[in-house]
Amino acid sequence: MDFNDEMSVSQEEYSHLQQRLSEVEKLNKKLARDLRISERNKEIIKVNAETQYSLTQNVSGEKQKQELYVQLLLRSHPDIIFVFDDKANFLLGTDSISAIIDVDDVSLLQGRSLFSIIDHYKPSAFTDDILAIIKNNFLNEDESLNNYNVEEKLEIDVTGSKFDVKILSFGNDYGVFAGFLVVMHDITELSKAIDNAEQASRSKSEFLSRMSHEMRTPMTAIIGMTTIAKKAQSEEKIADCLEEIEGASKHLLDVINNVLDMSKIEANKFEINSVPFNFKKMVYNAANVLSFRIEEKNQKLSIEIDDNIPQNIVSDEFRLTQVITNLLANAVKFTPGEGTITLRAVYCKDTSDRFLLRVEVEDNGIGVSPEEKDRLFDAFEQADGGTSRKYGGTGLGLAICRQIIEMMDGEIRVDSEPGKGSTFIFTIPLLTHAELQNDTEITGKSKLHDTDNEMSSALIPDGQFEGMHILIVDDVDINRDIISSILEDTGVKTDFADNGLKAVRMFNSNPFKYSMILMDIQMPEMDGYTATKLIRDSREGKNIPIIAMTANVFKEDIEACGAAGMDSHLGKPIDVDSLFKELKRFLIK
Repeated sequence: MDFNDEMSVSQEEYSHLQQRLSEVEKLNKKLARDLRISERNKEIIKVNAETQYSLTQNVSGEKQKQELYVQLLLRSHPDIIFVFDDKANFLLGTDSISAIIDVDDVSLLQGRSLFSIIDHYKPSAFTDDILAIIKNNFLNEDESLNNYNVEEKLEIDVTGSKFDVKILSFGNDYGVFAGFLVVMHDITELSKAIDNAEQASRSKSEFLSRMSHEMRTPMTAIIGMTTIAKKAQSEEKIADCLEEIEGASKHLLDVINNVLDMSKIEANKFEINSVPFNFKKMVYNAANVLSFRIEEKNQKLSIEIDDNIPQNIVSDEFRLTQVITNLLANAVKFTPGEGTITLRAVYCKDTSDRFLLRVEVEDNGIGVSPEEKDRLFDAFEQADGGTSRKYGGTGLGLAICRQIIEMMDGEIRVDSEPGKGSTFIFTIPLLTHAELQNDTEITGKSKLHDTDNEMSSALIPDGQFEGMHILIVDDVDINRDIISSILEDTGVKTDFADNGLKAVRMFNSNPFKYSMILMDIQMPEMDGYTATKLIRDSREGKNIPIIAMTANVFKEDIEACGAAGMDSHLGKPIDVDSLFKELKRFLIK
């Protein structure tokens, strides 16, 4: 068609063209306006470009710092921590990884897959259970099954160590799964502590059961024999009952003393007091305590004492006697009838001021296994339950022995095999009596420990204290009756007070009447300490012998008696020989 030709356009088409032209004009105007705005903004953009760059750099720097802090935190954390990406490739971890993987630099693991690390280093800590959790939750081919919000916990044992393991996922800034962590917390020591605590609890429960048996058995004998004696018609039967009662009472006292000693050990109040004494005499006295049991089982006891051991040594005679008596008692208990027991004391070596004493108690009894030996010297323990049921005992004796020997700077051990007997051996460094004068570390005798060891403990002849008068102060009727009965044939006269206040009044009313006062401690109205101080405050009461007579037998109790002005101390239950020694000491001039 020629453009010069007249073109005919319908009205409808013309209207449509007009509309399109209008739209184009509007668009052109908008473009022009946008261009003008753009021109104006160029300056703003130009001005802000440097500031924008600076802000970007600051944000980038802070991000780098945060990443550095995270890495430092992770690497210094005591737990073993692995961080893997979503494909199980190693990203970073703590330096403690070297505890389970033989790698000096953790960064050498960078980029390695978990399975490559396992194949190369074979860490046993990645157990099948851990790998199963990782595969099922993070590496499943069917992504619809993957759980990206995971926190699994489990406990594993690895070559003697125990770990608490957590496996948890993490996401990126958009909430998309980005990887997972494996955190291993070593709970070996905690687990051991829990096991030890549980074992201690079981041991104490077993101990309480044994203690109940050990205390009830002699009490049953005491009550039973007392009942029989009350019904007995013959003096011979009564004498037999009294002998049984005496034996059961002594056994019960041994049990109580062991419990008290252990309580002092656990309260850190167990002390050693060294004084000179005759070693050989001490050994034979300790053996004599068990002579009845040895004869009863028809056993043979042999005592061998090295002639090189000085006659007088410096140590805690009471505690050393306790150790030897306990070891001998164990030997008697676990050795069959007609068996042999040997107590051997050997002079081993000496230095410029000391010598080493070794004491052995050997028997041919039942013996113990290597496993049982490890527990023998632990408190509340015995070799096994069968031993306790068959032979009795509280399980405290050897623990107390070990404590005493170690406080004497010595050592104690046992050599034994099942069925071949046992040899208990202890060694302690000692001073001789002659060397005591040059050693300022040895504790000297206190006022309450000056009893003459050579003094005879034989019974007082009838009437030896004729004309003397003793004031017995005790708030318990039976205690006063017992002391009165013990003194009945000695010729001494007795008066009684059932509290300290009454004792002070009786003394002040006639101060020259009494030759001695036996004073209990715990009494109503006024205790024995206060009563003694009040008596000492008077002119007439400064020199009268006042002997504590109390169940308070700890060292601090004895020292408190001395501080109150008492001259000596007798523990309850009263030992007759000890009482008579005190009477001889203070009444015979």
